[in-house]
Amino acid sequence: MGKRTWVKIYCDKWMEGSLRQEKPALRGVWADLLALCGGGEYSDGGEIKIRKDIGFTDPMLSRVLNITPQMWNYCKKRLIETERIQVNSDNILTIIHWKNYQSEYGRQKPQRTKSADDSATKSATKSAAIDNRVESIDNRVEKIGVSDFDTFWKAYPLRIAKGQAEKAFKRVNPSKELMTIIIDAIDKQKEWRERSTGFTPDWKHPATWLNAKGWEDDILEIKKKSKLGEDKWAK
Repeated sequence: MGKRTWVKIYCDKWMEGSLRQEKPALRGVWADLLALCGGGEYSDGGEIKIRKDIGFTDPMLSRVLNITPQMWNYCKKRLIETERIQVNSDNILTIIHWKNYQSEYGRQKPQRTKSADDSATKSATKSAAIDNRVESIDNRVEKIGVSDFDTFWKAYPLRIAKGQAEKAFKRVNPSKELMTIIIDAIDKQKEWRERSTGFTPDWKHPATWLNAKGWEDDILEIKKKSKLGEDKWAK
């Protein structure tokens, strides 16, 4: 098992990528899994396991991560759905695309023997190439105009009448700031429903939710009214 002292995390993707839309607890579990996989004690080539052919049970892994079994089950399910991990029949957990998080120290050793100027020039050229590729991708996404809608569609729990939802989304035409507010509101409304022990209204159709500016609904007000038997969500 190859022990590593650190793993790579790209700052821009961590702060602005799809993982940022997940709950903080899930992001913490993902970082812990990367550390476990890179630490050597529980890892081998992107796999997290106890021994060669034996993985952790869910209760064992929840104790290693210091979280409740319920939280681990939620995070495990979500990480599988988003294609970040896979778990085989022996409970061996594999980090998908693990090589993307590995140190490149050994591979780059010959390059470190070159002069500082040469290294700096190559680094600048590589960075410029990456920037150009990112800019090209961003431009294509902007022209397509569906990236933000796809983000909303994946976040919203009731996925029906997609065509109507997309039309409603285009009418809203959210800015980057409003998009953040919308996704955050969906997460909070999901969490409220999970924690509520009383009446919880059904999710509206996504198009209806968008047309009604559902992200502006006051969760506390909804909770208070639901105790009185009133359904603010049905308005």
